[in-house]
Amino acid sequence: MNYPHLFSPYRIRNRVYRNRILSAPNGTKHKTLDGFPNEFEVTIFESRAKGGAAQVTTGDVRVSDKYGEIEDWKILRFKNGAQPSITEIAMAIKRHGALASVELNHPGCDAKPQFSGGRLPIAPSGYIREDGIEVLEMTEEQIEDTIEEYANAALFAKNCQFDMCTIHAGHGWLINQFLSPATNRRTDKWGGSRENRVRFLLEIIDRIRKKCGPEFLIETRMSVCDFVPGGITLEEGVEIAKLIDGKADLIQASGSNRLIPQLQEFGPIPFVSQPLGFYVPFAEAIKKAGVKTPVAAIGAITSPEQAEDIIASGKADFVYLGRALIADPDFPNKAKRGQRDDIIPCFRCEKCRDQHFTRQCAINPKQGRFMRMQYMNFHPTPRKVAVIGGGPAGMQAAVTAAEQGHDVTLYEKESELGGLVNVLEKEFLKREIREYKKYIIRKVNKLAKVVLNTAPTPEQLKAEKYDVIIAAVGAHPIVPPIPGIDKKHVASIVNVHDDGFKIGERVAIIGGGVSGCELAYELADKDGKEVILIEGTPNLFVETDRVSISYSTPLKYHILDNPKIDIRRNTLCTAIEDGSVTVKNSDGTTESIKADTVVYAVGLKSNSDTVDALWDCAPEFVPVGDCNLPRQLPDATGEAFFAAMDIC
Repeated sequence: MNYPHLFSPYRIRNRVYRNRILSAPNGTKHKTLDGFPNEFEVTIFESRAKGGAAQVTTGDVRVSDKYGEIEDWKILRFKNGAQPSITEIAMAIKRHGALASVELNHPGCDAKPQFSGGRLPIAPSGYIREDGIEVLEMTEEQIEDTIEEYANAALFAKNCQFDMCTIHAGHGWLINQFLSPATNRRTDKWGGSRENRVRFLLEIIDRIRKKCGPEFLIETRMSVCDFVPGGITLEEGVEIAKLIDGKADLIQASGSNRLIPQLQEFGPIPFVSQPLGFYVPFAEAIKKAGVKTPVAAIGAITSPEQAEDIIASGKADFVYLGRALIADPDFPNKAKRGQRDDIIPCFRCEKCRDQHFTRQCAINPKQGRFMRMQYMNFHPTPRKVAVIGGGPAGMQAAVTAAEQGHDVTLYEKESELGGLVNVLEKEFLKREIREYKKYIIRKVNKLAKVVLNTAPTPEQLKAEKYDVIIAAVGAHPIVPPIPGIDKKHVASIVNVHDDGFKIGERVAIIGGGVSGCELAYELADKDGKEVILIEGTPNLFVETDRVSISYSTPLKYHILDNPKIDIRRNTLCTAIEDGSVTVKNSDGTTESIKADTVVYAVGLKSNSDTVDALWDCAPEFVPVGDCNLPRQLPDATGEAFFAAMDIC
């Protein structure tokens, strides 16, 4: 068997897990106006069960209508009228052989009064939040009511055919607020000693067990370490795990505290700057402490080899996959069947987190579009297709068209495929994209004819009599009209990592967009260089791009307060000299700033001239990707996918 430890079964009570791969809790915001899951939501969870995961867990369900709201979007909740649609989620998961679990949660101090009927948030201890909202200390009656709400929610889930529930006791939510000495300052039986702080969680587990019976599984998701001063340390977390040993049926060893923005880099979902398997040592520590309850590891587990090693070495009994199953829901089945090279590799770009309405993926165009797929033509008449350009959009178009049965030739003007991926893989924060590059190139070479070092002319294309031409000829860096921009110590963001270009100790970056901020982080925070970040507008990417908040927030705390980064807003670079740049500041003054390297990152311009020259070379012509409009990777791959699917 491929990966024998990963695909060995495991029994908990009367439930048999078919393997050790669990789908981490996450969902979408696709709900009806009443907050009930719709068909789109069902297909998301079903895809992971069909793909081979042994357990599929929904995103969190708020257990309290009184104090449990944190947003204005209606969210999945247990209330009258919800049972049919929630049952459909459970049955969609179970019909493919996976166990169905629902995550139960309460925000505690993070609840928003405007979404909770004007009621103030409650927590183990009262205080005034940074936004001025008063958080009330929970009374004995409120504690009892909340325990009952958890138990009633679990019973509702059981009646909706779920096999189990996952109690969210981590990441800064209410139960974590009880567990952590940093947020629990009570002096009664619910606070103080470790045993008292764990009491709330144990009471919830016990109440659920009484209401749901011994065969309904109960998992506890906990922050083994929350990284908060005065909070839960790794040692404390292990001791807490010992106290719930034998009470819960499964312990998920996570970490961090979402209430602290500065922790987002190593938050509940570890940022790409952190190593793979970031929270695996937490699971290992619990196992080494002699805890008998099975333990699940989580946190940037992206390959079957990594997962197999975790199980085989005894670091954990299960592995949770989150982003990896968004990139490829069929990850488990492909690994088990020996189709390792066909697994679409996640490179932690965070696009799925920002696209929380659909969970779309940058490199898997089908993800988040399962409903749309039913309208696609999967058996078209074969056509002769040319794809011009071997970057991400071109390679995706070639693979998709070939998989549909078309005769595909891919032309690339350079000596290798990859396009801008060849640039991105040299960047520290994008280094994991190399696995995607290997994957997509393997697919292209397997399915299509590849012609390198060739930019076909219109005459050549017409002579080949292609039925369809898909142009994916990309874009090129915009060169700002600054005197000295052509000097040897100046590079575009595309060329800064080229072999032979030496980056000095003091670097001026012209442009504070996403690329400029990423480079500033890499050079200053990772390499220790001094950086001058010059941006012509009032704000940097990390301060304004709400669409990419999951990606930009961790960068923010590395850039804004970094003493090695000199940020110049509303500032224009007016000249580049040997060893310095001249800038015009926001107050109209000019200044010469030392810099032995200059990098410009002011955007890309579409190769529209190439597109215009090819427009009449075939009966069907479709431009895709950056040659239409420079955008992000998921826009390019998604556009290319649908262009190929629309052939005939």
